[in-house]
Amino acid sequence: MEDIEKLIEQFRSAGGKCENFALEYREESGFYGYSKQGDQQTIVLCPAHLLVNISDVDVNNDGLFISNPAPYRNYLDFLTQYFAFHFNRNMLCRYIEIARQINSLSNKELGLVSKIYPSCYCTTGGESEIEFAKKLLLKSHYIKHLDKNVLMPFVSFLNYSKFGQSFSIKKDSISLSGKFRGEIFAKYNMDDALWIAGEYGFITDTSYAYSLPMTQTTTEGTSIIITHKFNESTVTSDGLRLPLIHKHNNTITISWFPLYFEGGPMLPARVAKMVANEAGLSAAGFLYRVFRDNLNTLTLVAFQLRESENPFAQLAAKAAQRQLELIGGTRE
Repeated sequence: MEDIEKLIEQFRSAGGKCENFALEYREESGFYGYSKQGDQQTIVLCPAHLLVNISDVDVNNDGLFISNPAPYRNYLDFLTQYFAFHFNRNMLCRYIEIARQINSLSNKELGLVSKIYPSCYCTTGGESEIEFAKKLLLKSHYIKHLDKNVLMPFVSFLNYSKFGQSFSIKKDSISLSGKFRGEIFAKYNMDDALWIAGEYGFITDTSYAYSLPMTQTTTEGTSIIITHKFNESTVTSDGLRLPLIHKHNNTITISWFPLYFEGGPMLPARVAKMVANEAGLSAAGFLYRVFRDNLNTLTLVAFQLRESENPFAQLAAKAAQRQLELIGGTRE
């Protein structure tokens, strides 16, 4: 732990903040952020000059490393040590194992998993095992800062909880603050059980359950496309988050569609009415078809993959089951 404290001090010297913060370790999940005193404010802040663009990162047998050091030359010593600590051989091996699980999916398992996860999570696309593991590792650790996907020292140790604090993303930093009793939790914007399972590899309760991507066609020939662009939202005057809806010719595109929202059970009906007004159809009928298609797909995946011996397929089955429980209101 002495090495960790030295690394934290280097982070502070480079402009980072770690106030009322410590790193603890769990055998099953690795390091995590911990609040030293629950009655005091915790702040973890990574300045923009320490954010590492994932396009500047590569992989070798020892883990991730900065392959384009020029933008970081003033802080390269710290960042090199941080990468060796966080994105090391042990972490890479965990993602190589996931890559092997994905590569060993049967055609039937792959077909089912692909119904609930984007295809980029389910196939290597001809990449080598280590390159695919790199892609999986990066997608589970980067965050969008302005127009770049970046790795953020120390902030990325914070695990997810729907009761956590949201990141504060500014031009000059990414930070998280609040009072925590014990572990410090972050709440991610893409707050959905399937998304969390696909991106991060664990099952948890979330504040939202989003529809799977799908296309419906009305009797008049209008295509209604539901996508997974979770960051494309508008916020009402009373703080309610709503998807963006675009109409172009005979196509209506919805950035995302809620099947469940913990803070507002009528949100699915409200969004369905917005779509119905654009398409000139029955809101109730549209909502029924969206729920029917989601429930049919999720039930199929949950039941047909539950007996699989492949851990990746098992996780997909559990994710589908959790999504069903959230939508059905059976989670306590």
